[in-house]
Amino acid sequence: MFTYDFKIADCTIRLCHPQEILLNDSFRPFRTTAEKPDWVVSFHACDRLEFPQYKSICSNISFSVYAEAGGFLRRYHDHKEADRPYALGRIDAKSHTETVDYLADSHIFFSESQNSFSHIGLEELLIHRSRIILHASFIGSAWGGLLFSGVSGIGKSTQADLWAAREGSEIINGDRPILGKVDGVWQAWGSPYAGSSGYHVQKGLPIAAIAVLEQGSENKARRLSVREAFHRLFPAVTVNNWNRWYVERAIDLVSQLAASVPVFHLTCTPDHRAVETFKAQLMKEVLG
Repeated sequence: MFTYDFKIADCTIRLCHPQEILLNDSFRPFRTTAEKPDWVVSFHACDRLEFPQYKSICSNISFSVYAEAGGFLRRYHDHKEADRPYALGRIDAKSHTETVDYLADSHIFFSESQNSFSHIGLEELLIHRSRIILHASFIGSAWGGLLFSGVSGIGKSTQADLWAAREGSEIINGDRPILGKVDGVWQAWGSPYAGSSGYHVQKGLPIAAIAVLEQGSENKARRLSVREAFHRLFPAVTVNNWNRWYVERAIDLVSQLAASVPVFHLTCTPDHRAVETFKAQLMKEVLG
């Protein structure tokens, strides 16, 4: 058995594999050694599996979810082969363990750290540690962590790049930072999921502010009310809608985030003027 420990947002996850796996570059910074991991995920190669025959409660391109006693079952299928099922995953929150059973002839789906993590429901493991995944770019500025959130293509990476060029900020994550509280203070961490940006730094910082982006011909920054901030942020959080407990926990965490961290609506252009506008608003309302 081969074991691999990863520390992601101060949560240690151990993968136990029957085969040696390749470590993708985006996961290498997150390798660690843990005496007692927070989660243990065991992968098992099987000659045959009994896949559920009843109706799923949720399905997407990668997996279907089935309700069962004590939790949920994920059945993974290959959309390139007419949704042929090849693996089953179960999370046991009480013991902080997960098992992923897969057909032995489908071992290629588990040959790397990245594709192994794509079969474990990382967002669910994290939310049991009160951590949420936000679709955003995350930078470390002179004032702390800044996050730029919004829909795909809105310019999150552009704003991060501008802050790096104009203010010397460090880009920590380009797509999926992880957020949570440490000693009552909201913090963001880099994650292995960086999209096309290539930024996946193993680092955490207290959050100074979050900007929800909108493209425009001029630059304007307005601080959002707690209610507005919640409605802008919640759609950008990874949520398992089939799990009532998960949804309620995510609502609670985003509500706490919106009430604790300054959130701005930033209408911006893709140039240095956007940096100056947001910086001025931060100096006025947060940092001054």
